[in-house]
This record gives sequence, C-alpha cells and structure tokens, in this order.
Amino acid sequence: MHDMLRAIQAPVRALYEEAPLLPFCGPALTIATINVWFDKHYQRERYDALFALLEMHAPDIVAFQEVTLDFIEQLKTCSWTAGYRWIDDHGAQLGNYGVGILSKLPMQNTSYAGLSSRMGRTVLWAEFTHQDTPFTVATTHLESMSENADYRKRQLKSIGDLLAKHPGGFFCGDFNLCASWPDENQALRNYEDLWSTLKPNDNGFTVDYSVNKMKPSTKAPVRFDRILSHGQHLWRPQTITMIATEPLEGRPNLWPSDHFGLLATMRLAG
Repeated sequence: MHDMLRAIQAPVRALYEEAPLLPFCGPALTIATINVWFDKHYQRERYDALFALLEMHAPDIVAFQEVTLDFIEQLKTCSWTAGYRWIDDHGAQLGNYGVGILSKLPMQNTSYAGLSSRMGRTVLWAEFTHQDTPFTVATTHLESMSENADYRKRQLKSIGDLLAKHPGGFFCGDFNLCASWPDENQALRNYEDLWSTLKPNDNGFTVDYSVNKMKPSTKAPVRFDRILSHGQHLWRPQTITMIATEPLEGRPNLWPSDHFGLLATMRLAG
C-alpha cells in the first residue's frame, strides 16, 4: 500500500530582489543538487563557501536538501541569485528542514507533497518548457537510517506514480540509499542514473568520511545523492561531476557540507 500524494502549491518568488530571469543559453541544461547540512556548525562560513561555488558554476537549476530558514535568509543576501526564482516545501517554516529549488528558467505548476514518513519528508517539483519541450524537475530527501528501508520504498513508489504523469525530466536529491544496495535500488530501475551512465567505473561516493573529516565517523562511504532522468528520453546526459569536494581554504576540517554535491549537463535529444 502507498499513499496518494496531495499536491500543495509552492509559490514562486525572488530571493535577492525582483529582476528579470537570467538568460538560459540552450540547448545545454545544467542541474545541481546538494544536501547543505542543516547543522549550526560554522554554518555561515560553510554556506558562504557553497554559495561561492554555485555562483562560479552558475547552474540553470539547483535542488537543495536540508533547507532551513537560516539557509534561505543567507541565500537572500547573494546578489547572484537576482535572476533566479525560488520554491520550497515550507518545511523550514515548520521548525524543521525541507527542500528547495532555485531556477533561472521560468517554473510552472510548482508543487510539493508530503510523503509517508516519520520525519516529515516531502517531494517538491516544478514544470519547465525549453524549445517547446516540457520537462519536470523533482527533488526529495528520503527517510534516513538503514532500518527505514520500507519507508523509502513507499516514498519512491509514491514519487514514481507522480512522475509517471509527466512526459519526462529529472529526479534528484539525497535518497539515503546507496547505489550499491541492490534491494532498495529495485525501486529506481525505471530511471537512468546519470552518474552510472557517464562514470560507470567510478564509485562516486557523495558521503565519504575518510575524505571529508568534518563529522568524524567510521561509516562506510556511500553514494546517497543522485541525479536521475525519467520518462521519455528527451535529454542526453553529457557530463557529471561532484562539487563541494574541497575543505574551506586554510581549514582542513571544515567543508561546505557533509555531503558532496552533483553538477550535471544535459542536451536535448534530436
């Protein structure tokens, strides 16, 4: 059994100031995703470092997980976001954290929905059109902890039913399940994993405490963070790389997040 998702409108707004959307120089499309780590640990410094990376890469669409009001308020101070628009799932306003999407492209039918969860998890999505081609971008932060595999399966089932109503697009975020876990990855068999497609011989660990020592841990490295494509094969993946993979300058134990992010480039097929 799984729950039918109830879509709630996610208002589109400017963060820095009202300004025209930045030009989208197609046919390439760049999408980034990162779990920003909601913890207060040197939060301002970490977010500043992350925002500098995003300003440098200038992705067309960015999906964030573990978004808090503090994160949004600091993002509002970034002048480079003036040509972007923002949506979120209001999770931050409920005293917890949530997810958000920042976009240069006009967003339509922006919505979020609660998932079957003990942790307040949601899925957030927006519809886009480029060169008369519609597509959807969705992001989520699935239930954490290894014992919550059944929750993640139900959440992925509900999201899969939602995305099946759209012609194609991208599904990204922190899935809290590693690409090497065969049982749970059955729920993702109908998606194309861009990392697996473009870098099949690279483990691509996005949480690796042997490298990122900001949070001391003996846990094995995992690839929790993904950018997947779904539906009609409208886009061809071109490149994918990790971002936020270096500590802050002069501070070897301080990193932008406890996760590495992903940055992918796609082109329209045809």
